[in-house]
Order: sequence, then C-alpha cells, then structure tokens
Amino acid sequence: MVEEDNWLRNDIFHTMCTSHGKVCNVIIDRGSCENEIATIMVEKLNLKTVDHPRSYKLSWLHKGNEVRERIIKQNKKYQRQANKHRKPAAFKEGNLVWVHLHKGRFPRGKHRKLKPRANGPFKVLKRVGDNAYKIELPRDHGVLAIFDVASLSPYHGCKDEENSGTSYYATEVYDTESGLV
Repeated sequence: MVEEDNWLRNDIFHTMCTSHGKVCNVIIDRGSCENEIATIMVEKLNLKTVDHPRSYKLSWLHKGNEVRERIIKQNKKYQRQANKHRKPAAFKEGNLVWVHLHKGRFPRGKHRKLKPRANGPFKVLKRVGDNAYKIELPRDHGVLAIFDVASLSPYHGCKDEENSGTSYYATEVYDTESGLV
C-alpha cells in the first residue's frame, strides 16, 4: 500500500464496534490485496464473517480524482459555449448606443409589430455593476433607464447616402406616419 493513501484507510475504513461488552477496532478494506481484519479477534469473539454485497473499495477513491478532473474539464467546456455569444461590456460614459427594447420593455403606445425594436441613439450616463448601464432616455418612454449590455449595441453614426430611405426607382416620397404622398 502506498504511504500517501494511508490516511484514506484510517479515516474512512476504520470503525469501532462493541461485541459481548468488548470494544473492537476494525479496519474494513475489501478492495485491496491485504485483509486488514484481524483473524485473531474474529476467532476470540466467535464472529462470523460474511462478504458484503456492495463492498467499499479503496480504488474508488483514486477514481474520485479522475472524476473531479473531468468535471472541471466539462465545466470549462460549458463556460466556453455559454460565453460564445455574450457581449463584453465595452461602453464608456458619453458613448451613443442603440437600445433594443424587448417585448416587456416597450414604452406605452409604442408596442407595434412593424416598428423597429431598437431606439436611439441615446447617451450612456454611467456603468451600473459589471454588466449594465444607465442610459439617458426621454421622459415619455416610461421605462427604467438601466439596461443589460445584451440590450445595447454601439451607435456608429449614419451615412446619408446609405440610409437616406430613397430608392433609384422611387418617383414620389411616402410619409409612413401620416400616410400622405
């Protein structure tokens, strides 16, 4: 038996029992090559020995380290997968951001299917915790001004020629708010 495993045997497989008024120290280890139960004690007390149907084995304790290592490895794998789509919190005070309003956070009167779900750009006022920011919203929005980083995206400005809303084929301008041409 390896010396470093000695504590396992003494701490886990050592027990005391009382039989016929005598206290006996018993070491139970059915998994190793050694029989640790003193045959003299068994003979003197006239005890019968019976194999346990599910005996403890010292080798199981060694496999515990393997299991622990595999758990750590799997946890790292799960963490990599979970962090794959997370955004790092990279906004500074004064940056302009788009705010993506999810179903439960739409301001009153603005919840419509065809309206864009991103509002903005709005200014970042301050960082709140590790993963949230306080945003400068208009008072009429009626929603809490603190947003998780997943609900924010950076505003890069707009280029008039790309986002003008006109087409080469359009002959008239159509106002979507009033429905007038």
